[in-house]
Amino acid sequence: MKIIDAHVHLVQYICGFGSRGELRAIGGGRARYADGSEISLIPEELGEYDVTPEKLIELMDREGVEKAVLLQGNYLGFQNEYSLAAMRKYPDRLQAAVTYDPFCRNKDLILENLVEKQGARVVKFEVSTGSGLMAAHETVALDGDRMEEAFRYAEERGLVCVMDIGRAGTASYQPEALRRAIMRYPGMKFVVCHVLMPQKGGEARMEEDLRMLALPNVWFDFAALPANVNKGEAYPPERPSRGRKKWWERNG
Repeated sequence: MKIIDAHVHLVQYICGFGSRGELRAIGGGRARYADGSEISLIPEELGEYDVTPEKLIELMDREGVEKAVLLQGNYLGFQNEYSLAAMRKYPDRLQAAVTYDPFCRNKDLILENLVEKQGARVVKFEVSTGSGLMAAHETVALDGDRMEEAFRYAEERGLVCVMDIGRAGTASYQPEALRRAIMRYPGMKFVVCHVLMPQKGGEARMEEDLRMLALPNVWFDFAALPANVNKGEAYPPERPSRGRKKWWERNG
């Protein structure tokens, strides 16, 4: 069976920006925001300050993953050039998604370079309020004119569109608006990240929203599911012993 990881990140430099200001690497796989808060980003086995394509492929080989899609995260800083270079170097293993800020005044020139000249076939938008589009801009309607322009461009060029809309309860979490937008483009493939980032206690809302977005041209990825659902628990979970409930039984 072929295994394709639909959601991985390469990191040339951590140079992100979000609702807590700029994010910079401080070593040991950790990074610090401008407000002084710190987060852990890179597993020890992958690097201290960066994640190279070679390290990623080494991990893929070990885990039996044939191919991977390189997505973008605003919290890391855009890695377009690095991801595209990795795709060209390892075309049988890696596919690069690119990203851009649809508020950029010269976005046409950006797209001409990334898509027309460098051949990107996937575009990703993280719109979350923590480190995505709505962390640095006002709330954007996912079925409004700003995103409509981005979706129309992607459809015209046959691009796959990947969406990270954040978590339920935030301004970026707009499954109804996303459904309306997607239905305008039935011929374009959409991928929704993190299977809508479910939270403990939010199973009913998750099920409702998954049904809403279960359209013929929509797929979901399950990236970071353990981290999002089981905050504070070690991962991977311990192997269950006799008489002990399995991890997934304990956590719904």
